[in-house]
Amino acid sequence: MKLALITPSFGLDHALCVELCHSVDALDRDGMEHVLVVPKEDLPLFAPLAGGRRRVLAEEEFLPPLFRLPLPPVVRIPFVFRKRLRKIYLSHRGNIVRGWIVQQALKLTVNRICDADGYVFVDSDVVFVRPFGHDTFVRNGQMLFYREPNALDPALENYQTWQNVACDLTGLAHEPFNGENFITAIVPWRRDVLEALQRQIETTTGRDVADAVIGLRHLSEYVVYGVFATRTPGLLDTSAVVERPLAHESWAYDVTTAKGRAAFGRGIDSDAIAILMQSTDEWDVATRREMARKITEGLGDA
Repeated sequence: MKLALITPSFGLDHALCVELCHSVDALDRDGMEHVLVVPKEDLPLFAPLAGGRRRVLAEEEFLPPLFRLPLPPVVRIPFVFRKRLRKIYLSHRGNIVRGWIVQQALKLTVNRICDADGYVFVDSDVVFVRPFGHDTFVRNGQMLFYREPNALDPALENYQTWQNVACDLTGLAHEPFNGENFITAIVPWRRDVLEALQRQIETTTGRDVADAVIGLRHLSEYVVYGVFATRTPGLLDTSAVVERPLAHESWAYDVTTAKGRAAFGRGIDSDAIAILMQSTDEWDVATRREMARKITEGLGDA
C-alpha cells in the first residue's frame, strides 16, 4: 500500500510548514511522499521545500476557477488588536469562498493531486516528535480510521451543522449529532473510500465534487468522510478504527496562560507521534521550537 503525506498550506503558515517539513525529514522512517498544496501566488515562497520526497503544487491546478479578493493578510491596530486573515475568493458561480473551504475541497479531491492508496493529512502547524512510518498508519493491512465516540457535547451547533451538510452531500438522512469526533490534526484516509464518497456526492448533487463543496458556507471534510464511511455498510474494517488522536493538540489546553502551556508540555499521550501548536495561537517559531524540544525530551517518561 502506497501512502502519501498531504499538507495544504498558505503564505501565513509558511514558517510553521518549514518546521513540519524538517520534522518529517528527520523522523519519517520510510520516506513517504510529502505533497504541499499552496496558492499559486505562494509557490515561490514554498518552492525551496521541494525536492527528494517532497512536491509543492499550486492549488489552482485542481479546483474550479477562483478569484482572490485583494485583502491584507493581517489586520493590526498597534498595541490593541491583531488578526490573521485567511484568503477569501470569489468562485466562478459568484460565491464567497473562504480559504479553509478551499483546503477542504483539495482534500476531498486529493486523488487528483497524488496517486497513492492512502493519504495522511497533516496540518501545517504540526511537528512530528516521534519516529513514524508506513506501519504507523496501517493496521492488519487496513488504513487507520480515526473516530472518537462520545468525545464532544452533542449540543455543539457547529458539529450538528457539519453533520447535516455531510448528509446533504451524500443523500443520507439527518440524525441528531451523537458526540462522535472525526476531526484531528493527522487524519488517514483510504483512496477507495474517498472515491466511493466522490461518486456518492456527484450522484446526490449532480455536480463535480470540488464544484459541489467550494461554495458551501459550512463544511468539515473530515465529518463528510467520517459520516459517509461509518454509515455505508461494508466500507470500514473495525480492526483499523482508532479512538485516540495521533497528535497532541494545543486546542485542548488554555495556552494563553503559563499554566496551560505547562500542562500542554507535560500532557503528551503515549500514542501521539506529533504535536499540534495551533497556528491561531500565534506562537513565534522560537517558542514553538522550545516547546517541541521540551516535549521531545520528556518522551521517555510518556
